[in-house]
Amino acid sequence: MSDTRIFVSYRHEDSRHAPDRIRDKLWESGYTHVFMDTEIPRSDPWDETVVSELHQAEVVVAVIGRDWLTCRDDSGRRRIDGEADWVRRELREALAGEKRVLPVLVDGARMPEPAELPSDLERLAFCAAEKVRRRSFDDDVNRLVRAIDGKSLPATLILTSTSPRRRALLESIGWRGGRDYFAVGASVSPPGVPSSLTVAGARHVAESTAVRKVEAIRKQRVGIHPPVPVDFVPSHTIVVGVDTLVYCEGPRPGRGQILDRPLLVSRDTAGPFELAEARRRARAMLVDERGRTIQVITSLAAGIMNSGDRPTIRTVVTEARLREYSDREIDDYLATADPIDKAGAFGIQDAGVSLFRDIRGSYSNVVGLPLAEFVELLEGEFGDTFTIPERRPPVRTEGGTAADRIPSVVCVGDINFDLIFDDLPEGFFADLKAPGKKITIPITRAVGGTAVNFAKGALSAGFASCQVVGVIGSDPLGQFVEEELADLGIEHVGGRTFGRDSSIAIVLRDRASKDTSLTLTDARQAFSAEDLAEARRRIQVSDVMYCSGYSLTDRNRRSSAMELLRTAKHAGCVVVLDVVVGMSETIPLEALTRGSGARGPGSLVDVLVAELPDVFRWFDVDASGSTVESVWRERGPELAARLREYFPVVILRSPDYTHEVVITPDPDRSLELSELDYRTLPQGEKTGYGDVRTAGQVRDFLSPRIVLASRSPQRRTLLGQIVAPSKIEVVVSECPEDSIPNEHPRDRVTRLAREKAESVFGKGDFDDTIELIIGADTEIFRVDPAGNWTLVGHPSDAAEALADLRELNGRDHHALTGVAVIGRARRPDAVVAADDAEELAEELKVVVRCVETTVTFRAVDDRTLLHYAASGEPIGRAGAYAIQGLGGLLVEGIEGSHSNVVGLPLERLSEILAAEFGRSLRCFDKVSNWCQSEPIKGLRLPTEPTRRRRSQ
Repeated sequence: MSDTRIFVSYRHEDSRHAPDRIRDKLWESGYTHVFMDTEIPRSDPWDETVVSELHQAEVVVAVIGRDWLTCRDDSGRRRIDGEADWVRRELREALAGEKRVLPVLVDGARMPEPAELPSDLERLAFCAAEKVRRRSFDDDVNRLVRAIDGKSLPATLILTSTSPRRRALLESIGWRGGRDYFAVGASVSPPGVPSSLTVAGARHVAESTAVRKVEAIRKQRVGIHPPVPVDFVPSHTIVVGVDTLVYCEGPRPGRGQILDRPLLVSRDTAGPFELAEARRRARAMLVDERGRTIQVITSLAAGIMNSGDRPTIRTVVTEARLREYSDREIDDYLATADPIDKAGAFGIQDAGVSLFRDIRGSYSNVVGLPLAEFVELLEGEFGDTFTIPERRPPVRTEGGTAADRIPSVVCVGDINFDLIFDDLPEGFFADLKAPGKKITIPITRAVGGTAVNFAKGALSAGFASCQVVGVIGSDPLGQFVEEELADLGIEHVGGRTFGRDSSIAIVLRDRASKDTSLTLTDARQAFSAEDLAEARRRIQVSDVMYCSGYSLTDRNRRSSAMELLRTAKHAGCVVVLDVVVGMSETIPLEALTRGSGARGPGSLVDVLVAELPDVFRWFDVDASGSTVESVWRERGPELAARLREYFPVVILRSPDYTHEVVITPDPDRSLELSELDYRTLPQGEKTGYGDVRTAGQVRDFLSPRIVLASRSPQRRTLLGQIVAPSKIEVVVSECPEDSIPNEHPRDRVTRLAREKAESVFGKGDFDDTIELIIGADTEIFRVDPAGNWTLVGHPSDAAEALADLRELNGRDHHALTGVAVIGRARRPDAVVAADDAEELAEELKVVVRCVETTVTFRAVDDRTLLHYAASGEPIGRAGAYAIQGLGGLLVEGIEGSHSNVVGLPLERLSEILAAEFGRSLRCFDKVSNWCQSEPIKGLRLPTEPTRRRRSQ
């Protein structure tokens, strides 16, 4: 129970039920002295009672609804402007008497601006407000209760960074943008930085930049973008400036340089020249950093918005050692991750982890925000005054199912009703003269068009969900087209367009495979705003977006199609662009790169499909008087190199579909034209041939190639840093994780990793395209002063978790992960005798490694440990904590691999895949050159003698 006297001020015309509910909830929370004017007995003088209760109150809760400020009296004047207005009198007396006034916003109301209030109430605008909403009423009133208790006031937290990497780190402790903090851009001009400086000099640069970001927000206040709530109060707003830089020591001891981003402009405005220059600088940076130790320096500066005091500064330095990686590994990384907008041209949270040897210190600092120090700064400097957002465990996700591995596609293009005449006599077109001729042959009627034909091909290739975006008219033919699509299992995005006619295509093809088509379409083919919005939503959750070139050559659809391409690229879809005949004459290649903000070589497009003549025209290659095949044989290598500057994958075909070449980032891939079977197909199978073939090739790009023998969602997420998610299949091992008495943790994790991988292989319940199986097991152990080791973790309840955490508190411990990889060796093992080489070619290779990381826990109070144990995150985890979640706040630093502590050492795994199995990073990208799988089904595991010979 609380003796705090609370006075509830409200306007009767503005908020009818909210004040009653808030009062009742305060009573339930233990406040016995909560006054509202509805409680005044009829026999008591109303005004005297209100004044008396107001004088006795310690806290005044001002309930503000949407009409609180604008309610008017009979004369039309705002009530709040009247001297006799009781709401104004109550709040004026409360503010003058220095009582605590807590505004409570209900029914979606906003906090009034000072200029909107009478002069004697302007201070109200600077009071920290609480929102009470119907959908979260109890939680909102609980926050109000904490504010009434006087423990702390709610604050608005502004972070001067819109980095998605920093946002992901904050989400790992349960903080959400727009709720717990607001991420805003704070662009400041870089200070003058000498070409050579010390670590201390680099720290000074980071600190001054972080401070200048705070000052920039302080000066800006109004119009901050993205906007903060209109009711934020400067005196209750904490601004945190953050700046991260990479320092690399040079040849002279103690002197080095700061490595900036290779891309000196925004991705959204970069053109082909800027992107090419950025990649050149990125490569030079990575060459310069090879084998070196770098310092990742992050400075945090925090201060109150309307304070003139210098912000409080906290700087964190983490040491990271990079491997002696090869030039080929640099090229692979640049081709797959395109890290041109990252300081130092690498990112440890993506495929760049393969370049690292180890780190010493805070992992989250290397990503860009030292979480523990960030929270420590907020609580230490502002925790006594303000409520710092509560940390929560991130939402745990389960491993993927079989359905998750089947990709989906959204196809943007034409939707037609096709009339196909595909059995015309040979020479028909040459003999056709005015006024024409009548001929009797079968007619094939079907729904078609570029979008539909690719969707049909995608269905036959095994895509799970196929959707088409295109115009269907409101005429009777449109209804038939929709019904046909539904029968095929293809969903049309959007409805039929009122007032437009459906398109009809007439396709003529003779027995020599010469063909032509005539499309009769309504000229008004632009997408409606509603259909465009729905298409964006579908694309954002799809694996593949197919775009027909007709959507770009059609002026009515061009801007919408470009918008959808950008949506797909930012959503991480594989984007396929089908170049239509003549498109090279109207759409320049640069139009497909500008404003992409894309990874890959800066293009909006991942897979370009085109006929050879269009490519020749794009690059001004004269093909007159020669066959397209002969021109390609002469100019192919040159054109392939130029196309790689724009697109990760290019599929080129001859106009008559007799030849094809596929260009990928792999420089060793053959550029010879391969023959196609188009001419030998039955006439009825030739329509849509290119779409069916392309869809199958894209499906091959996305097919799973690696089995992860683990149910851990953390391991799947980690593996997704170096392997495209579509290439991962999760198959949970059913082998028992038995304990062997006195077995050392290193022996245990390697044994269990091997058993998990071999168990999954033995069962054979995985896709035929699988080439590798990965098993892993992680344990945490500590060593006492006498050298005795003890396993820690996997608690079954909060009490066990608390006991484990107390054992680790303030001490070092060790994380061990065993990794086992099963796959086909690409070359005979040099250790094995030559006469065994042929046998080994039909056997699998099993590689097992163990990785160890030292982890240092902070020394925290028992209350902190108890709170974390009660969060539920430690349950079932090795070591009773999750370093990638709330548990990371308990860690002072690590020495070794962060991903190893999470459960899968990506640095070592990348080395194993490259050195032992010949798989580079390019093999794992979503549009990699790894098209032809080398399946392991049907092979046998190495025998024990062979294993022993290999390990010797």
